[in-house]
Amino acid sequence: MLLSSSDHDRIDAVVAACEAARGLQDLRERVLDGLATWLDFRRTTFFVAPTFREVFDDPEPVTHGLPVHVPATYHEVFRHTDPFRQIAAGGSARRVGPISLDQLHPLQQISHKEYVTRFLVRNDIRAKVVIPVQGTGGTAGIGLLAPESGAFGARDLAMARRLALRLSAHYRLWSGVADPAGLDCLTRREREICEKVATGLGDHEIALDLRISPNTVKSHLKRAYEKLGVANRVKLAERLSGLRFTR
Repeated sequence: MLLSSSDHDRIDAVVAACEAARGLQDLRERVLDGLATWLDFRRTTFFVAPTFREVFDDPEPVTHGLPVHVPATYHEVFRHTDPFRQIAAGGSARRVGPISLDQLHPLQQISHKEYVTRFLVRNDIRAKVVIPVQGTGGTAGIGLLAPESGAFGARDLAMARRLALRLSAHYRLWSGVADPAGLDCLTRREREICEKVATGLGDHEIALDLRISPNTVKSHLKRAYEKLGVANRVKLAERLSGLRFTR
């Protein structure tokens, strides 16, 4: 589904509000505040972990619009029966992409009935979307929750995919991770493009996301390769893959 220019502007506003983040915790709070302010997603969660397989095990997720007891109850009692957690255990954030409760296979919904009825419905949650955000130093899982069944449609999932792309390139910058890959020599744009390359995006995808031409992407990459002393995308990804995640 194609998003309108207004949709893109509001997503840009969420990302822009995070530019002044002073660390991972501040980033998480700014993202959720932005989702409520600009996209009208008023019940949200933000989990972090070194890998997507572990993201739902975060014992202290940041939340917005939820009672204090909900994240604690989830972690202590219901996380092991969460169907989204089991999906995460079977794949990477980039491969899974945003997924809604309504998209789950009927058999999955039946097998996780206890989670849905005893946790979600009991806490007035009948619709849920999980947005994986892959960074070079860790993975985030942003949850969108709503009291109405079927609240999230095709447009919401398209916005979720766009948001994941916009946030992934900046995730490591905002997480407060040190710079063992030596990216300090790069300009902000070169660094942004390198981090997108490391997440598996091609030149045309990066160009679309940043609203620049593919030739501009190639020019920035060429200069980045020279500064970092790498020959190609594979070597660049290997250079960035050594980053360690820090909360």
